[in-house]
Amino acid sequence: MKSALITLAVLLLSIPVRLHAQQVYAMQGKIMEVNELIKKYDLDEALRQIDSLSKETHTNLSKKEALEHQLELQLLKAKVYDENFEQELALTTLLAILDQSIAQKFYKITTRTYLLLASVKQKGNDLEESENYLHLAQEYIAQHQFDDLYGAYYFSLASWHRLKGETDLILENAEKALFYGEKYKNEEDIALAHTMLGVGYGNKKDFEQAISHFKQVIPYYKKTGNVTSLAMMY
Repeated sequence: MKSALITLAVLLLSIPVRLHAQQVYAMQGKIMEVNELIKKYDLDEALRQIDSLSKETHTNLSKKEALEHQLELQLLKAKVYDENFEQELALTTLLAILDQSIAQKFYKITTRTYLLLASVKQKGNDLEESENYLHLAQEYIAQHQFDDLYGAYYFSLASWHRLKGETDLILENAEKALFYGEKYKNEEDIALAHTMLGVGYGNKKDFEQAISHFKQVIPYYKKTGNVTSLAMMY
């Protein structure tokens, strides 16, 4: 009888843990679905889903976990704004995320925010601020060993050198982006690295190499269904 009661108690105690794990897993799945919409360039639907997910309540999460989830959603929203060249909205959203992620020590969200801020500043041709954010991102990546973010970092650095007209540094950093993209099997990082390598070799008038890299990006955009980027690549 005593053994049965102990077993029952253990089972009852494990229920909240299972519910918490299931809820976290479901939330991560929904975030991945929104990210796929962004890759597809279905930005209106991505925003609609982000707003819908932001209104959901999660009773099995702590306040800190719920805040982290909300910041993840806001980061996706900022990514949509950046993709849509709505730099003012992207910047406002990212700076609000940054304040909270630093305060709560959400180090990876902070790092990803710095990387996206660098992208926003590049689109606004503010290369000095972009460089500052890239430097902060690199510090966080090194300090917290977020090596899986090096692909995005080196792509953004290559893009920064593209705007500076420094072709050799475009190629050097795009090669590093490709290395980390392949190491962590990140298809987006691989595609972006090949795109930047195509740009670099195009600048060098090595059109055979440029076209070779651009061709390697086409299957990725076919897979994601991003017809806008696919057309641009062709």
